[in-house]
Amino acid sequence: MIERARGRALRPPCPLGENVLDATESTFSPVVEKASTRSGEVAYQVDRLAECRDIIRREVGGRKSGRPHVVAYDWRGLVDKGLGEAVQTPAKEREPEERARREKAAALEQLFRSRLSVLIGPAGTGKTTLLGMLCALPEVGKRGVLLLAPTGKARVRLEEQTGQRGAGKTLAQFLNRHQRYDGETGAYFPKKGAPRCGEFRTVIVDESSMLTEDQLAALFDACTNVKRYVLVGDPHQLPPIGAGRPFVDVVVELQPRGVEGLFRGVRLGMQS
Repeated sequence: MIERARGRALRPPCPLGENVLDATESTFSPVVEKASTRSGEVAYQVDRLAECRDIIRREVGGRKSGRPHVVAYDWRGLVDKGLGEAVQTPAKEREPEERARREKAAALEQLFRSRLSVLIGPAGTGKTTLLGMLCALPEVGKRGVLLLAPTGKARVRLEEQTGQRGAGKTLAQFLNRHQRYDGETGAYFPKKGAPRCGEFRTVIVDESSMLTEDQLAALFDACTNVKRYVLVGDPHQLPPIGAGRPFVDVVVELQPRGVEGLFRGVRLGMQS
């Protein structure tokens, strides 16, 4: 910010420096708030982004420490039923298939149990197939499922591949209904006092790597009585057009140390 101010052709010049910021920071509020980086250094942040970050941090932290949902299911049996019988092949070729099915069974269990989970992986790795199995569980499907995606194309694909036609909306459609999206400016924002949605117990967001901090905070702010959030995507995709990369931050927050070397890539709240 200092460099950009100094680079302006201002007459008279603006002698902006850290000492000027220190002396005048009491006047920045409410538009700009004092914040800190991950390393603890002092920083400044636009107030609306500070609010969004607080909402996301509070929601993620609370759900991470929440008690997991408990139910007795034959998770491997559900996966075998959903995928069908494995093709008969020589024993050495069956091991990758067996390994994949064990991983999917573990992932399905964690998707059900976790109050907030991330399901990550490149396209074609079976993420939406697993989501279809989750939505088919009576404890999930009968209590209301909301499918969300940043774009209309992604919403349609998510509905088709999970078998939940009519359950999907774009993020803009859903948040516009709850007064947290402005169609004229394209802005997403949390809004105190605006109506909240309490009819869905499971909320699944596809293409979550595209979410900005404004979008994720607005979603959390608009929903209540949600038993589980599932954020789906590939954190290695291009960043969103807007502030922050909250999906990457949530992945980093939930992943256990040394996750790359863990078989199944599955822990409470994270499935890869």
